[in-house]
Amino acid sequence: MKILISFFLIVPISFLFTQSETKIDPNPQTYSWAFYSNKNPGKDKSVSREEAIQTSKSLNEEGLKLHKAKKYKEAILKFEEAISYYSFGDLYYNYGNSLSNIPKLSESIEVYKIAEKLGTSRPELVQYNIACAYSRQNKIPEAYSFLAKAVDRGYNAFKFIQKDSDMENLRKQSDWEERINALVPKSVKFTKKDFLGELEMPSPRSPTIYYLCESGKVIMNATCEKGFYRGNWKYQDGDLKVSWDEDCREEGVGKPLLAGAECYTYTNYKFKSCKKVEKDMQADSHIASKEEIHILKGVLKADPNYGGDGIPKFNSKKAEPKACDPKFIPKKSSDL
Repeated sequence: MKILISFFLIVPISFLFTQSETKIDPNPQTYSWAFYSNKNPGKDKSVSREEAIQTSKSLNEEGLKLHKAKKYKEAILKFEEAISYYSFGDLYYNYGNSLSNIPKLSESIEVYKIAEKLGTSRPELVQYNIACAYSRQNKIPEAYSFLAKAVDRGYNAFKFIQKDSDMENLRKQSDWEERINALVPKSVKFTKKDFLGELEMPSPRSPTIYYLCESGKVIMNATCEKGFYRGNWKYQDGDLKVSWDEDCREEGVGKPLLAGAECYTYTNYKFKSCKKVEKDMQADSHIASKEEIHILKGVLKADPNYGGDGIPKFNSKKAEPKACDPKFIPKKSSDL
């Protein structure tokens, strides 16, 4: 009796397992088939595991070439053939990209989600592309949701988001700027090299011009006189901060001829030497806030009337002035 009971317990279970395998629909756009192909490379093709994996990767490369040539339908066939041998996350990501470009948006979303489950080398791009597909379908809540997930996973190409045609429907929303602003601080990070160059900050009258030097020095052009202020700059807590230590400006000689809105005008000017700045300039002060930096770097889109005075500008190609060298000491007006 014990033997018969054991037989009936074992046989039905193995029978059901065999049946469950044969019932899997070989549809590459279903997770059940993707999971089966991932765990059983080559089984459906009756080839070895190693051969199946290699074949799949080769077909994936062929599909990528077709995709880059904008032959999306041919690429899809290659990706689907690759999946029949062995499925993996990056393959499904590529497959989703080609489906998106046909465009088969609903199918691409499902395929991207499979890529996410299988694991990819760039999960933030998977989430971002899902957001794009939802945006193109004008499914705004879903698009916002996956954009937030993409940012949370490390996506930070905010400058691209501001011009990506796939995101047009999101950018049309009245709360777009508010939402994108809320996402930015979580992910955008800069290093010192991102700020080297000429910085123009708007002010109520004329803009203030700075040059952020690789040496760590900062130069601020004098507004009224020939010359400059020199100090040190740093990127700290999301702000650009400076501390000034040298005043290297010409001085007006005699009585001023004209008192303008900003400056006194003199007939003659003379430069003696650099001197220490006044105490109120010595302490750290910010020259650009976090929001201004995001606008400068193209992460956020500024309102045309931003701040009322204009939009900050940055020129990384501007050549360093000689004053960036800490050893440079001007001795006459022409040195300025």
